[in-house]
Amino acid sequence: MKYEDDPAHRSSEDPSSGKVPEKADELLEAARKRGKGLLQRQKHAAMEELSSVAEVMKWTKDSGLRLYSAYPPVVLPLLADSIHHQPKFDPYSAGNLFAVTEMVWMLHTDPDTTNVEALRKVLDGFSTRFAEITSYMANFNSSSKLDSKRFEGLANELRKSAQALQLLDPLKNKLSAFLDEANEFVALVSKSDLKTLREFIVSAKVLFKGACGVRHVDFIAYKPR
Repeated sequence: MKYEDDPAHRSSEDPSSGKVPEKADELLEAARKRGKGLLQRQKHAAMEELSSVAEVMKWTKDSGLRLYSAYPPVVLPLLADSIHHQPKFDPYSAGNLFAVTEMVWMLHTDPDTTNVEALRKVLDGFSTRFAEITSYMANFNSSSKLDSKRFEGLANELRKSAQALQLLDPLKNKLSAFLDEANEFVALVSKSDLKTLREFIVSAKVLFKGACGVRHVDFIAYKPR
């Protein structure tokens, strides 16, 4: 019988006995070599990384692959076809729409909790009016009675709120500020005034603030039959 906690019965290869097996050294050295190789591959990949969603789409197409999903998501919430709808629409074929996604990433100076709150406020009025008319018409059937004046009033209110439906306004304003600061930064660099340049970098509102991008984006693609 072997008593694992009894010093008198410990194996000669027990690490706690002070005798580390030579095999452990071999495994450790192999792990170091693998780690060094991984680092070199990462450096190589960094130099050849794809810089836009459009480049990823071109790479997958040229490789005979089809993009399945991505995180963070790159497709805007504009799709409504049933899963059984034919012909199938490839959401990753809408190339120009990805520019909006990349703009969000480029201007990512605050966490999503802050960014989404700004977008949510734009929808406050529209969301309320939309809920009012859809709730009024919910479960409407042949035995229901429609108050035409109320319905017309709800429809007009929804139409008015939709006129102010500019979901991307916060992003447009932030992009404008970003470009203004970028132009000012370039002008200061041209003047070679390091003191003023340093003060500008510290006081900038968007440029050089936060992540200004995402650490990495995961894409999953597959090879169709």
